[in-house]
Amino acid sequence: MKRIQTLTVILQLGLLIAGLTAFWIPEGVHFLANDTQLGQIIHQEQWLQHVNTGVQEINRSYPFIWYGTDWMVFAHILFALLFYGLYANPIRNKWLVQFGFMACALIVPLAAIMGYIRRIPLIWQTLDCLFGVVAAIILYQIHRSIKKLENTNPVKNNVAL
Repeated sequence: MKRIQTLTVILQLGLLIAGLTAFWIPEGVHFLANDTQLGQIIHQEQWLQHVNTGVQEINRSYPFIWYGTDWMVFAHILFALLFYGLYANPIRNKWLVQFGFMACALIVPLAAIMGYIRRIPLIWQTLDCLFGVVAAIILYQIHRSIKKLENTNPVKNNVAL
């Protein structure tokens, strides 16, 4: 049970961190483009500068655009709260693992389709997909732990809570 709870908290923190960073897109993109070596490391310096220029222009001229990303943050917070069900009662709420697996799987076509439409370089689409891969690994570990928990006390698991 402790392993499930620990992994669930890691999953929830990942969702919160990934979501909350969207509140600071202009500052974060400026930092990545100008204060790190990320562009050099992945050979994307020009792209990062291009993105930074666009983001800063939007921030100066059309800051209301970020309201859409504020709602994305809200969705991440809701998903983190949703997964509390695994923390509180993993057997009863094991359906959340399947929900999480489906969400992780859907990241790939979304990144591929919208990345292509938005002309996002493949390296960035791949990095986005890695969030789903990492979450799926955590969910798989939770799934295995729930199966073990179910097998240790099958009678207790059939009691409605």
